[in-house]
Amino acid sequence: MIKPLFRALIKPYLAVIKDELTEIKIATGIIVDPATNVYQHYTFTEQSSLDTWVNLYGSGERVIEDNALKCGNNNGSDETWNSCTDLFDASTGRVFKVTMVYKHTAGGGATYLGVSGVAANGTDWVNRFGQNARNRQHYPFNTRALDSDYRTVVMHFAKAGVNVSNFENAMNLHTDAKYFRPLAVLNDAGTTGIVFLKSVTVETV
Repeated sequence: MIKPLFRALIKPYLAVIKDELTEIKIATGIIVDPATNVYQHYTFTEQSSLDTWVNLYGSGERVIEDNALKCGNNNGSDETWNSCTDLFDASTGRVFKVTMVYKHTAGGGATYLGVSGVAANGTDWVNRFGQNARNRQHYPFNTRALDSDYRTVVMHFAKAGVNVSNFENAMNLHTDAKYFRPLAVLNDAGTTGIVFLKSVTVETV
C-alpha cells in the first residue's frame, strides 16, 4: 500500500510525451513509493479504465469488451501503445514483477510487452539505449503467435546494476531511467489485428 503521507505529497501533473510523429499529454498518477511493498492491479471492466490506461501512439480502435481492453478491429492500422498513467519509482533498487494477461486473436502483427523507461523529470522517454525515444523500449517478451485463450506473461525489471539473472523474463532499465510504466505495444508497425489485454499487475518482489 502507498503511505498516506507520501500520497498527500504527490500532486498530479501533466507529462508531455513526444516523438517524431505525435505529442500526447497524459495526466500522471501517483508516483508509487518504492520504500513499501507495491501491489497495483489493473483490470479493464469499465469504460473508465481508458482514463488511466491511455494510447501513447497509433490509431487502433480501443474498446472495453468482455472485461478486457480490446485493441484493433482487424481492419486498417490497428497499432496501439497502451500504458498506464502511473509512474513506478525504480531508483531504490527494488525488483518489480510485471504480469500481463492477454490474447492475440487475429492478425499477423507483433505483440511487445514490457515497460517504458521514464527520466527523473517524469516526462522524457528513456529507452534501453538511453534515448528520449518511443521505440526500443524495455521488452523482454514479443511474439506474433495467435491465441485461442488468454496467456499470462511474467516479467521482472530493476534499475541498472541490480542483479536480475535469477528472475524470469528479466531486464535492467537504462541507467537514466528513474521511473517506468507498464507498456503493451499491440499490432505493431501499423498491422491489422485484434488483441485483448485482460489485466496488468505490478508488484515488488
